[in-house]
Amino acid sequence: TRLPAPHITATATAAAAETPNSSAETEAPVAQTHADDTTLDTALARLARLDVGFAALLFERVPRHALPRLAIVGSGAPIRDADAAAALARMRAILDVGAPLTLLWDLTKFSLPSRKQAKLGVEWAGANAQDLDRGLQGIAIVVGSPVIRSVAAFFVRVLKPPQPMCVCASVGEATAFAEERCQSVRDWSAKEAG
Repeated sequence: TRLPAPHITATATAAAAETPNSSAETEAPVAQTHADDTTLDTALARLARLDVGFAALLFERVPRHALPRLAIVGSGAPIRDADAAAALARMRAILDVGAPLTLLWDLTKFSLPSRKQAKLGVEWAGANAQDLDRGLQGIAIVVGSPVIRSVAAFFVRVLKPPQPMCVCASVGEATAFAEERCQSVRDWSAKEAG
């Protein structure tokens, strides 16, 4: 069973309060989930940054975060089909690492995708849902403009992620959300999360 789509709020704290806490029986302390830091560090170095015109994808460690983070930071440039495909391929490579992680989408300088690109993204998310639900431990979307906020709200409603998530106004709020809500690991697949 999927959780209902969260309400869009101005602060990470309010968004965090809207998403139910996970069951203690299905959470594992992060220290028990990836014993091989050398392998993770190698993957972080290999997949650290990809610039695809419309965005930079950063796979990184963040101070005070228990988990690595995939940050997708928009540049404001138009989205080309080839760049969208390259971004999705990099996201797949990061999922293939097998480490639990958080996701930060910084949409403050993000171009709107074409219908074709939006369809590709939704199809990719569907095809990769099980791995996303196992790996992603929290999602933070940073939005600035009301237009982008509407697009973010649309994708949240369509994709209905089971993980804790927030739609917030700044990277600082997104970071606070991850520090507060994304310190343990859970398999969020529909079978496990229900």
